[in-house]
Amino acid sequence: MSLSLLLSLLSEVTKKLAGTASDTAAWVTNVGDEYGQVLISVLTCSEGLSSMAAGLMRRYHPPQLIYVDRDCCNRDGVSKTAALFQEWGQLVVSLDIWHLMLRFTAGVTTESHELYPAFMRQLSLCIFEVDPGDARCLTEAKRSKMEVKHAMVALTDTEVIRRISR
Repeated sequence: MSLSLLLSLLSEVTKKLAGTASDTAAWVTNVGDEYGQVLISVLTCSEGLSSMAAGLMRRYHPPQLIYVDRDCCNRDGVSKTAALFQEWGQLVVSLDIWHLMLRFTAGVTTESHELYPAFMRQLSLCIFEVDPGDARCLTEAKRSKMEVKHAMVALTDTEVIRRISR
């Protein structure tokens, strides 16, 4: 049973179709699970989304949550995505975090702006929290590697952290 799904609709890929396939699809629709595994990837027209959703509802148990890159909200009630997966009645539809961050930046700057990377880094720090246990394990792994590979010993945590690349 999947706890969450990610539904992503991309139009840029379909623009690259050539020959008899050109103008046959409006979207590449990708559906993934909480482990990042792609469950299905299909070329669809807008009317093909309902067939794809029906197939997913037949094959999979209802997830608790579905993340989308658009159509997550509606002022007047049910969102387009919730209506598409109506058989999964208790489904919570949320905007995925990356697209939330992109919506913040759209009102502030462009990707080509010199401060864009710094802005995204700071925004990410505001949203995400580093697990202290994971950070400790990473620091110890880096310290061990530096001791064995470069004979660097007695480094402080700050010195080790400074040498951890992204």
